[in-house]
Amino acid sequence: MTSSHIKLADCYLWDAWSFIEPGTWHLYCLGLHKYDSTGSLINPDHRNDHQFHIHHFESSDNGQHWADCGVFQQAGICANGADSGNVWSGDSHRTAGGDYWFAATGIRAIDAERPFVQSLMLGKSSTPQIFDGVMTPVLMADEHHDQLTEKGYFLAGQDALGHRDGELGGSILALRDPYIVDLHDSGEGKVVDVVFAAKATNGTPAMGHIRVSLAGDVPELIEICHPIALPDADLFTQFEVPKVIFDAEAQRYLLLGSTADRVDESQPEEEVNRYLRLYYANDLRGPWNPATLEGSELLGAGCRFGATILEYNSDAQQLVCLAPLTTMDESGGLFFDYSFAIDVGKLGQQERLAIQILT
Repeated sequence: MTSSHIKLADCYLWDAWSFIEPGTWHLYCLGLHKYDSTGSLINPDHRNDHQFHIHHFESSDNGQHWADCGVFQQAGICANGADSGNVWSGDSHRTAGGDYWFAATGIRAIDAERPFVQSLMLGKSSTPQIFDGVMTPVLMADEHHDQLTEKGYFLAGQDALGHRDGELGGSILALRDPYIVDLHDSGEGKVVDVVFAAKATNGTPAMGHIRVSLAGDVPELIEICHPIALPDADLFTQFEVPKVIFDAEAQRYLLLGSTADRVDESQPEEEVNRYLRLYYANDLRGPWNPATLEGSELLGAGCRFGATILEYNSDAQQLVCLAPLTTMDESGGLFFDYSFAIDVGKLGQQERLAIQILT
């Protein structure tokens, strides 16, 4: 497999996250086998009715070729049942000390009407090849409901939390896609900032933020922070799979996210517009700025969604990224095609940024 074509004959692939360690690039994504237990082909637009897994790929030549390493993590490994229904997107992280930490979204069904109750989970693994640790839910939509709403997060009431038709007439619950941003020395051990897809007051898309201690083998929630506002959140209804890096050269944070304007869960896929968006800020808490004066939307992304930042090339001032295609692509999507670059040297200028396809 090459970086221009990661496609499995028997598995749909979407949403990506990654990290680099010496000699190896690791790529993770959601996966679903294309055929159910009866041998029937699964309609990809109905994949939420089936249980996913997290798939793993490796590259030893800086993303030119990828080896299929198979299933990294299955659903149903949390002792308290936070992921008993499904596992959704997350993150992979190698600390400066060489520890491997992974994050994912746990999905638990309360009943048939409320199948999407979400939790943010973190766990430590001894290897990046297959998760062999314990996933611990550090933030749960139901158990932390009151603390979250007090901090300004938008959640339906407990009786409607995780409803399959969406929350209060909108899209489904947004407390998902955890991403590990940075490590700090807090004096009490290692502390990590975790951002995630969220909604603020009145259902406005936002980036969630918590701080978690990784001082031991079991993560511990330290603080639920207020949701982080996005400058153009009126343009979409869902903000998803955020990726945040710190650009040490320019002393700024960069945020790559995916957005959709779904009105409700009954809306046909072809009516939903999806975009990759880029923002920058001097502080993780913001204020965040659109990539250019004309906006955050990245031109030329086509049907790419759920991108990962493979690396930041500081000399070229480029983000090198990879994203799977959605089902709206003429190919049918749910696989990876070409990687692409984003010129962050042009941040703050007038014209909207366009991605540069790498072949």
